[in-house]
Amino acid sequence: MKKYFPLLGLSLILLSCGTQDTDRVTELEAEVMAIHNEVMPQMDAIMTLKAQLSKKIVSMDSL
Repeated sequence: MKKYFPLLGLSLILLSCGTQDTDRVTELEAEVMAIHNEVMPQMDAIMTLKAQLSKKIVSMDSL
């Protein structure tokens, strides 16, 4: 039972620290989602270029 007290104390400390900046967290989440929504449409082109690059690397290695 005594070994659970430090864990409980640590949990309470961590939980109390996380509630101070909720406005800042919300603002940062919105910023991350805006970047995500901007980049996601370009993922198809990125994956195509990555595949082409991998093919070129394999062909250069075989030389």
